[in-house]
Amino acid sequence: MHSTRMTTNSAGSPVSKDVKSVGSGFLVVSDSPERGTLERSLSDVGLFSGACTSGKQAIDMLQRMPFRGILCDLRRSRTEASDLLAKVRTTYPHIAFVMITGPKGVREGILSLMAGASAFLVKPLSRDAILTSANQALEKKRLYLHIEKFRVVTRRF
Repeated sequence: MHSTRMTTNSAGSPVSKDVKSVGSGFLVVSDSPERGTLERSLSDVGLFSGACTSGKQAIDMLQRMPFRGILCDLRRSRTEASDLLAKVRTTYPHIAFVMITGPKGVREGILSLMAGASAFLVKPLSRDAILTSANQALEKKRLYLHIEKFRVVTRRF
């Protein structure tokens, strides 16, 4: 069980025990038991940067530190997950977003792709699937940003 006791991060900002942050990689937004698997899988390859348990905490963390991607698994509120995706898509378009759904959530995954997610994963999760999706999402976002940069440059001519 998580404590609600507040601590501070390296910048001195208050952070609850449900929030972990260590750098610039993926933010794991999860209220599910698989959160530890996500964190460990990303940590093993240097892609884990922080974790929290709600969309609100994720937005707070995004305002304070850089992330390259988000793995989102909010079981309790699919609306919260969709709202987080929309906010990230408009405010932080450079961040790759991977939506995680349950075994019956393929439709949700497809809808998240249509809403701008870079990828989606269906549970049960494996380390290989997590890492493959994370790396593909980063590559897809990198290519998208490169194309957007090219469009801006070619508009000048």
